[in-house]
Amino acid sequence: MKYLLFLPLIFLLFLSLRGGVDLQNQEDYEVYSYSRRMPTREEVKATVFKDELYLAKELIKRESGDNPMAVNPTSGAAGVPQALPPDKMGCELSQDIQDYICQVKWMAEEYIPKRYGSVKAALDFHTQHGWY
Repeated sequence: MKYLLFLPLIFLLFLSLRGGVDLQNQEDYEVYSYSRRMPTREEVKATVFKDELYLAKELIKRESGDNPMAVNPTSGAAGVPQALPPDKMGCELSQDIQDYICQVKWMAEEYIPKRYGSVKAALDFHTQHGWY
């Protein structure tokens, strides 16, 4: 039983040898959250958006104020990415970090690449039109 206390430490050692924690990998995320604290919203965005982090933070600030429960009263768009309809994200609208990760990943991996190609193009469009 006393050896179970060392499992999180052993896993973190394994991850450091492997190259770190990949929060986009569900297994890594679950063990990471068990063995360490939960990732912050900033860590989630940095992991998901990588080189386009600064631009993504600006776009998120404009759209939802980084609020995963934000709902546009006029259009009904909701969540961090202001998805319309919100259920197409497959994520809950809650303050839970797992729902936040789901929303940010959908924004970064589905919506922006398919509609704009890059965060920069999405932000440029938003600057011109006031929405994206």
